[in-house]
Amino acid sequence: MSPAVGFLSPWLLLGLLAAIIPLALHLLAKSRAQEAQFPTLRFLKLSMHRTSRRRRIQHLGLMALRMLLLALLAVAVAEPFSRPAGGWTPRQGAAAVLVLDNSLSMAAAGKDEATSFARAKTQALALLNLEKEVRPAKAAVVAAVPFDDDEAPLTDRLDLLRARIEKLPLAHRGASAGRILSEAADLLADPLAQRTVYLFTDLQRASFENIDQMRLAAGGAGLSLMIIDAGNANVTNVGVSGVSVQGKCIVDHQVEVTANLKNYSPMEKTVEVSLLVNGVLASGPVAATLAPAGGEGSQADCKFGYSFTQEGPANIEVAIETPDDLMEDNSRRLALNIGGRVEALVVGDGGDGKQPLMEAAAVVGIALEPLGEDAPRWHINAGKVESAAISPQALAGKDIVFLCDVPSVAPAQAQALRDYVQAGGWAVFFLGPRVDVENYNAALGAILPGVIGPAVGEIGFSAEGQSVAAVDVRHGFFKDLFPNESDYLGVVVQRYYPLTPSAQARGLVHLKNSQPLIVEGVAGGGKVVLVATDASPLWSSLPKSGLFLPMVLRMSLLARQGGDGSNVDHICGSQVRIVPGFADSRAPEVDVVVDMPGAGRQTVKARASNEGMSAVFSQTADVGFYQWQARNGDVEAAGCFAVNPDAREGDLERVSQDRIREMLSASGFEHVHIGQSVQDVHSQAAIAAEPRNWWGLLSTIAVVVLVLETLVANMFRKPEGDFPR
Repeated sequence: MSPAVGFLSPWLLLGLLAAIIPLALHLLAKSRAQEAQFPTLRFLKLSMHRTSRRRRIQHLGLMALRMLLLALLAVAVAEPFSRPAGGWTPRQGAAAVLVLDNSLSMAAAGKDEATSFARAKTQALALLNLEKEVRPAKAAVVAAVPFDDDEAPLTDRLDLLRARIEKLPLAHRGASAGRILSEAADLLADPLAQRTVYLFTDLQRASFENIDQMRLAAGGAGLSLMIIDAGNANVTNVGVSGVSVQGKCIVDHQVEVTANLKNYSPMEKTVEVSLLVNGVLASGPVAATLAPAGGEGSQADCKFGYSFTQEGPANIEVAIETPDDLMEDNSRRLALNIGGRVEALVVGDGGDGKQPLMEAAAVVGIALEPLGEDAPRWHINAGKVESAAISPQALAGKDIVFLCDVPSVAPAQAQALRDYVQAGGWAVFFLGPRVDVENYNAALGAILPGVIGPAVGEIGFSAEGQSVAAVDVRHGFFKDLFPNESDYLGVVVQRYYPLTPSAQARGLVHLKNSQPLIVEGVAGGGKVVLVATDASPLWSSLPKSGLFLPMVLRMSLLARQGGDGSNVDHICGSQVRIVPGFADSRAPEVDVVVDMPGAGRQTVKARASNEGMSAVFSQTADVGFYQWQARNGDVEAAGCFAVNPDAREGDLERVSQDRIREMLSASGFEHVHIGQSVQDVHSQAAIAAEPRNWWGLLSTIAVVVLVLETLVANMFRKPEGDFPR
């Protein structure tokens, strides 16, 4: 490494010996003052002693100025120079690490249609193609986002380095400049060699976040950092930053697909957005206008309604069709598992037949199938049986059972209902005039969310009733039904059964007298809902209110096992947990075969644990849909999941060069050069490393000292008539 200080003509430093000449002359010229006896001049003698001491100090100062003057002249003519310690200069034997930013933002294309990543590769290859005296003798090529074969030792094989640059893939996630620069510095461990890190990047602000908190290891001192700005200025981009599905993902039930759009451009943008299901256009395109980045209206939600017609895996994708400078974030995907229709069972006995549509079971049946039993497409399949038919066979495969004014249950029927609820089923009891309270409390008390008391209240036009005073509007049965809470309170109940809820029960609707009207409780894996009044309009106005129909439908949808879709946003490079869902697996592990986008295939092991059998899949470098299959004996399972790019990479805002230098300086980098090409940073580094000649400064100081010496000498000149010492 070059010395920090040197001399162009070091032999002229012999001139420093001339600095002793003033000292020698001072010693030779030194003489004692002659004494003269003047007894009567006692006071004059005291004055002469003081003058002698002052002149001695003045002569010593003058001698020092003359010695300094001669020393400065000797050093100046030797032409001293200095250069920054560790500065970069072209030389053989240098080592370098080439860091290529392969994060998603590097896919942005400029007006010349060349991506930042392509520019970075071109500049990296140009570095390796320089003359032997300039290019590094040994180098390593490192990806900012690691990929499969990310072994990158230092080598002098230019062909291997070029091949690695050519095959380096673009990742679909972000990179941390601080992390990769620290790793690159660790590769350059030899402190005797000239060490340089080349970073080819687009200066994206997100990549340089918190870089000032990075600290170089002790061996990183003296590194030169060359940053080649391969980015495109003035790019425009609108991206899909998120996709979610609201609603139960079951056959023939409409869900709402919401896509969040973000404008990262400095101007207003209008884009067209479409919804694709299983690769086929399902809705759109619709236009969305977004304000400039950072302002109000720069984000917007685009909503689509869709009903699935088949069970099983479904792939949805929201895509921006309007092209921009970063196409990779113009779409986002979700994988859904579409469940079948809700299987509901209505249990109730017929009345006298005079008013069949007023019977409780009939009212609930109409609410479950408001379009009629012959409707071509509806998401609930409602069966009907009388109370005598309650059995394990009748309950099998049902998601929810509505027991409408069932008088009583036999022990076997009670056991069947208890087993059904404990296994995960839902049971809703509408308590009507034929209910045997004692039978219910005794036979079903283990699953009921409270104790039922004798019915109270009178019915009729002149009878008084209790109005509903409170509704739990946060509960899924009632959430967002009406804009105002007061709109929920129009129900009047004339006759009902007082309920004493259990400690774990949740009261959903209360009357004005504080009595609960609807209570919900958990029993095993299922739920039980007690409605303290009849489903018939003879006891209350509930069936005729705006609460009843949506409440019954929501009960059914919430009871449906599965069909919840998948709002999990898997990002490239993240791990995905696959749950085959085998209820009983005697094998310690099961093979899960995953078909990846691009026809690749990987097999992972699903292993049993306390939380069930699951597998972890980590080969998620590609964007798209992944299909998986597993077999446990004769039982097969299949599913899919989606992998999306990192949405933060859509923000192409750049950080200024001055800010980068400031942050890197705080991190320990002493020599940082930023330019548009390798030639630019080399030129900057060469200028910064040029030696500085101090001849001119020292000559100037010598002239100043000479002037000062002249002034001092004139001040000390002995005036005429001065007494000798």
